[in-house]
Amino acid sequence: MARHLSISNNKSVNRKSSTKSQTHSIMILNGIELQKPVIDWIFGKCKLLTALDFENCPINYIPKELGNLLHLKYFNLRKTKVSKLPRSIRKLQNFEFLDVRESLVRELPIEINRFFKLQYLFGRPALKVTMESHRLDDLSLLSNLLTEEDIDCCDFSHVHRHHLKHLQFVSKGK
Repeated sequence: MARHLSISNNKSVNRKSSTKSQTHSIMILNGIELQKPVIDWIFGKCKLLTALDFENCPINYIPKELGNLLHLKYFNLRKTKVSKLPRSIRKLQNFEFLDVRESLVRELPIEINRFFKLQYLFGRPALKVTMESHRLDDLSLLSNLLTEEDIDCCDFSHVHRHHLKHLQFVSKGK
């Protein structure tokens, strides 16, 4: 049984080896296009996943079974064709890292406020995020969503400055 699995082609996954997978992390390599049975296996059988990396993978959807991955901490959808995250994402209480840069995701579900452990959020500049101000205390890095200039020139009267003091800002121009 593999604890860490890298998938470089659709034949590299032996889905029949176990009815329950002990795999903790999966990384998709070479931008391969995953077949539906492989995606179903990942979200249906790999309940102990803590890291799931789809960067450069041409997938266009995330199944609602994402909510079954209760241990998931790291989720990378950078450079994918995913446009929407399922509402079942609200079940992921251990979420720490989310990257949706260069994907088609335009809005994060309101359920992002339930991610009390979320520390790193990477997104595209126009990504719509509805986040309660007290949640900003726990974020360490908010990338491409706000810049320091946004803080200075926009109306954040509903957000107390102390919510932003530990927040690091990253923008493409720097």
